[in-house]
Amino acid sequence: MFHGYGMLIPHWQEALQSAVQENLDLQALSILYKTLSALAVRFQNTEDRAADKKGDKLMAYIRLYIDEHFHEPTLTLDGIAERFGYHPKYISERFKRVIGVSFTQYVTDCRMRYARSLLYEGYTSVTMISEACGFRDPMYFSRVFAKTYGAPPMVARRGMLTENTTEQE
Repeated sequence: MFHGYGMLIPHWQEALQSAVQENLDLQALSILYKTLSALAVRFQNTEDRAADKKGDKLMAYIRLYIDEHFHEPTLTLDGIAERFGYHPKYISERFKRVIGVSFTQYVTDCRMRYARSLLYEGYTSVTMISEACGFRDPMYFSRVFAKTYGAPPMVARRGMLTENTTEQE
């Protein structure tokens, strides 16, 4: 039933072993998002399936790798190129052509969606959220978040709380 998802087991084990009371919620959320990400790849949209049929399985593998590792600050185009045995320029150009956005934008989009979900779940420490999303600098994270969503993280969170209150009334 779960054939092909064995790569998740080491992540689950590592996350559970490194979990302490202070970050248990964050670790559990990380496990959940990584698992859901792996499941989502199986159900790619029609456009992605067409790209795979054109022989772009490499980009599908790279996309899967990014989806599983976006939270790592060391995730770079050069690292991906080395890992998959191709030149960074080749990966960059092909990724943009097949996926439709640049490598950097795709990684940033993954990180921002995750950050927004953490804010929505109630995490309030910008430093903790930025680290969980793969950013080394919380100030840079806040700037990228504000550029992406139009407001800094805590202002966006207050807006989410207001939206939730309005929806429930």
